[in-house]
Amino acid sequence: MGKYWIFIKIFFLVIVVLLIQGSVLNSFSNIISRFNLFLFLVIWLFIFYNFRNSLYFALMSGIILDIFSFYPFGIFTISFLLMVVLADFVWNNFFTNRSIYSFLALSFILSIFYNLFLYLILFLFEKNVTGVLWLSWTFWFNWIIEFFWIFLGIIISFYFLRQPKNRSNSLSFDKS
Repeated sequence: MGKYWIFIKIFFLVIVVLLIQGSVLNSFSNIISRFNLFLFLVIWLFIFYNFRNSLYFALMSGIILDIFSFYPFGIFTISFLLMVVLADFVWNNFFTNRSIYSFLALSFILSIFYNLFLYLILFLFEKNVTGVLWLSWTFWFNWIIEFFWIFLGIIISFYFLRQPKNRSNSLSFDKS
């Protein structure tokens, strides 16, 4: 029953995030509406929990986003799953400590990979091709705003969820 309970909790988290993203965040101005709560939570779950929970959340949120989008089915699911696999590969092979700088670098890599991969796939399915979308300044400006929100969320989470000061004075966080 423990395994199924994780699926149920993550499923309800995906539904709540879908409601918040679709109803609340997208109704604000341009800067606040660029906060991608799904992308943030996939990265956040990978950093502060573990690979398995992040993979489950990526799979469920990708399927839910694919159901409610007008894009070809599977684009969001593939993008999220490849991003989590890349996160695991980069985390285990290139980062040696669990500092805030490592978390921010990982967030940067994952955010740029997700956006470039997603828009590359969307570009391949586009019928009216006018040019590569990521060469325009609006793509990069929106990505910078999106990364700013992820950056801010990771910093706030790091300082509120880290170990007590009497155990460690360094900027490190043990992933359990």
